[in-house]
Amino acid sequence: MQRTLLFLTLIFLALALFFSMAGRAFASKLEPANLVPVPVGQSTITPTTSNSPTPVSTDGPTGGPPLSLTLTLLFTCCALGLVVGVLALGFILSMQKRKEEKKEKSS
Repeated sequence: MQRTLLFLTLIFLALALFFSMAGRAFASKLEPANLVPVPVGQSTITPTTSNSPTPVSTDGPTGGPPLSLTLTLLFTCCALGLVVGVLALGFILSMQKRKEEKKEKSS
């Protein structure tokens, strides 16, 4: 009973840590330097023709995913791996304990 309570407490703490870190990663404010000013008089957008492809730069990668998204994905994978690992370890240990109890009863 105490192991189950400890296990549930650890899971709750891991989930609380995950959601608190995820909230901090997405709560970052935009800096004014990143905003692009748009003139007020520019209200129409000219559509591009479908038969002229858009030029793409082939100099190399232009960027990757944001750091907050990468860290959130990494933490999520680690947390899920930890939960699955603890569940698997608990299952293996309980099976070994049952085998030992059966051996003690039969002898």
